[in-house]
Amino acid sequence: MTREAKKYTVQILGESYTLVSDEAESHFMEAVSRVDALMNQLSAAVGKGQEKRIAVLAALQLAHNQVALESEMQALAQRLIAQIDQSMA
Repeated sequence: MTREAKKYTVQILGESYTLVSDEAESHFMEAVSRVDALMNQLSAAVGKGQEKRIAVLAALQLAHNQVALESEMQALAQRLIAQIDQSMA
């Protein structure tokens, strides 16, 4: 079942953006909230007027988090496979 795309107006780092998404609203708004929080945290550390740098740092942090989670999921899957193999032996 495909979802219909919906238009949202959101605030990220004090700027208003109109975005379109077909994701569940709760997931989309959680993502917006996390990006806004991270960019505000970085802005406090880096300083105002550094929006491009803040965006790059936020993108790198989010990508790092995703890579770490993917690695953790792969390790968990390998352990589960090993346990299944052991129980079937």
